[in-house]
Amino acid sequence: MRYRSIFLWLVLLFVLGLVFNCVNVWAQSPLADNLNQELEQLATDSLRLQYCLAQARSASISEAAVYLREAVKIADRIDDPKSMAELYTEKAILENKQGNHMAGVRAFMKVDSISRLLGDTAKLAAVQTNLGLSHFYAGNKDMALQHYYEAYQLYNIINEPRGFSRLLNNLAICTKELNKLDEAEKYYRESLQLKRTLADSNGIATSLMNLGLLLAEKKQYEEALATLQEARSQYQEISAEADAFACQLSEGKIMIDQGQWDRALPLVQESYDYFHHQAPESPYLLLASGDLAAISINRKDYRLANAYLEEALVLAKKSDKLEVLRSLLKDKALVEYALQDYQRGFDALQESYILNDSINAHSKLALIEEMQTRFEVDAKEREITLLNTQQALDQIKLKNSRNRNLILILVGIALSIFSAFIYRLYFQINRQKKLISQALAERETLLKEIHHRVKNNLQVISSLLSMQSYQIQDKNALEAIQESRNRVKSMSLIHQSLYQDKGLVSIDSSE
Repeated sequence: MRYRSIFLWLVLLFVLGLVFNCVNVWAQSPLADNLNQELEQLATDSLRLQYCLAQARSASISEAAVYLREAVKIADRIDDPKSMAELYTEKAILENKQGNHMAGVRAFMKVDSISRLLGDTAKLAAVQTNLGLSHFYAGNKDMALQHYYEAYQLYNIINEPRGFSRLLNNLAICTKELNKLDEAEKYYRESLQLKRTLADSNGIATSLMNLGLLLAEKKQYEEALATLQEARSQYQEISAEADAFACQLSEGKIMIDQGQWDRALPLVQESYDYFHHQAPESPYLLLASGDLAAISINRKDYRLANAYLEEALVLAKKSDKLEVLRSLLKDKALVEYALQDYQRGFDALQESYILNDSINAHSKLALIEEMQTRFEVDAKEREITLLNTQQALDQIKLKNSRNRNLILILVGIALSIFSAFIYRLYFQINRQKKLISQALAERETLLKEIHHRVKNNLQVISSLLSMQSYQIQDKNALEAIQESRNRVKSMSLIHQSLYQDKGLVSIDSSE
């Protein structure tokens, strides 16, 4: 019975493998056959190579991959490293479009190796910029910065102002993301100077706006306002109304941060009116609605603030800006309380607490993904170094891809046989382990949920008591409310100590 089961497994895997290969061949054969017929009509390999490149740039993503594979074969046959570099550049761009940024990094690394062999400094500078961009999109900002630094040194050697301008913008964004604000300011100013030299009006306006936002982040408000006003004027000169109002909205936000509410109101209101009527899908409408709500709250016009908050909440829920949504919900709770709609205020406050937990979980997940990406990048860098030293072997493997696929199928069959034996041998043990693990996981989940709900309820009670104290004038009543808050806080601290202690039996009262 055991051997019959294994035999059926093997037959099933073999049939599935055949079906997969047949479908794959059937799907690719029409385009491949047509391509072979078209290439046969061209006289030389150089013409065939240029034809494949041109078709890859205009074809869909799946078809472009077929053209690029054929172009790689031709370039390898005629031993043309420049064409090979161009091909891998196109491949890297294709991978980045598909979101496969690490595959894009690997392709750009091949271009990097070829450019170094050819001594092409301009190409090498562009490749380092693209490598930095691929790493940045993959979430590895430290590695991106290293490539940007190397490109920066190369561009200072050669005369390539447009490529250098692109690099400076990327370099400023990367250093800003890494909280190196002074360094980011340096690159933004350098980029602005270069764009003025190139007479790039749109680039000048963009650099001014980015610089103004950075200065505001550094709390250099007066200089930030002057820079944003200059950017707004530049955008108005080139009739870029949306960008001009975006600058104006940023000016209003800086004034709000400084407490200059009356001065900010006309700027924000005008920006809101423009985006509301001319660009309702713009993310700036969300920011304008939130700013107008904040101004209305400051003026104690709670009904108007509520209207703006309702609009902003709808827009925020459509976007992925969780931090903005949490801030809006807190403002919503405050406004509803001021309007004496305590149930809606409570609902908004509770939703903000729930969202806060989601944001924390999202941040932890992002950190884990970033660590995983860094690990993969290091592993791939070592792998790429090894592949570059074995370039001849790689070409042989490329030519013998069918044999490699056959080997992979055989290895898969062997692994399937081994897996079948292991599966039959350890089935009962694994089943028991799974049941035990599931029971433990359910117990842990229930405990966490209980602790979480208790914590949230205590926080809500404390918040309600705090909100209620704003409306009480009687001193004795205020003291009673405060005493109640202190007791709730004590209960919360005791509960926190209990569920953080692994023993769950006792706590240290001295703490």
